[in-house]
Parts: sequence; structure tokens; C-alpha cells
Amino acid sequence: MEEPIENTPKSIEVDLIKKKKKKRKKSSTDQTFYRSMLSNLVRQTHIADQKAALMISVNSVIISFIVSFVATKVTEMEPLIYPTILLLAVCLLVIVFSILATRPRVENSVKNERDMLFFGHFDSYGQAEYIDEVIQLVSKESLLQEKIISSIYKQGKVMNRKYSNLRLAYNIFMFGFPISILSYVLALFYSF
Repeated sequence: MEEPIENTPKSIEVDLIKKKKKKRKKSSTDQTFYRSMLSNLVRQTHIADQKAALMISVNSVIISFIVSFVATKVTEMEPLIYPTILLLAVCLLVIVFSILATRPRVENSVKNERDMLFFGHFDSYGQAEYIDEVIQLVSKESLLQEKIISSIYKQGKVMNRKYSNLRLAYNIFMFGFPISILSYVLALFYSF
């Protein structure tokens, strides 16, 4: 009985197919990872923006109420001046930090350090130059992976800033609003 030869064209072809499948599987796994990470970041950004919009709306309504109803009564009831100022300050601070959470931040960068995946970096390119840069980027798989990973990292940093500002806005509201209401109650209690 003859022993099979290891390096026959058929065995080499089978080995190449196995290697391609492994590479394709790795590439598919990488793409799934990147897609999943970017999708999560976009979803988290949307959630943060919705929460900030909610805080802006609620505090704007409170300020409108204070200005239209309470402000006219403050002159009649002098003890309500300080609680009103406190509540206005709390609402304004919450609005400011909520706006900071949603405000886009575009970085200026050196041309050779630009991230072709971020609009703030390629906006100064002409269309032809942009197309050439993207074609170069996608033709080099390791460079493309590095840029995608870098982009995910930068977006994570942006998310951290968003949620830090949003958390501060929530904390100000969570502690400031009850303290303001308590100051109204105390002002009314001690004025009578």
C-alpha cells in the first residue's frame, strides 16, 4: 500500500483553503466586533443625548414656571426671594451641564494625523483627495484595523465626557431640586 504524499497539488490546495477559511473567520469575527462596538457607542450616544434633552426640557419648564408665576409673587412675599434664586441657579446649572453633554466637540488635528473615519478630521479634504485617502486606508488591512480601533477608543472618550457631564447634571438636579423645595417650605413656614 502506498503512503500519501504530503505535498501533492491536492494537499496544498486543501491547506490553502483551510488557511483562507481561518483568515475569513478571523476577519468575520473582527468585523463583528467592530460593528458591535460602534453600534453600542452610537446607541449609548443616542441615550445620553435623549437624557440630556429631557433634563433641558424639564428644567426649562421649571424656569418658565418660576418666571411666569412665582416671580410675580416674590415681590409680595419677600422670604421667597432666596429659594427662588436657589431653584433658578439649580435649573440653570443642570441646563448648562446637559448642553455640555450634547455639545459636539470637533478637534483640530495635524493633516498627517487625521482620522479618515471621523468627519471632523477629513472635512478640509477635497472630494478627490478624500477618495484617494480612503482607498489607501482600506487597501492596508492592518492600518484600517488600527484606525477603526483608534476611532472606537476616541468615541469611548467622547462617551465618557458626555456621561460625566450628564451625571453631574443629574446630581445637581437630584440634590439641588429637593433642597430648593425644602428652602421654599422653610421660607413659608418661618414667614407665617
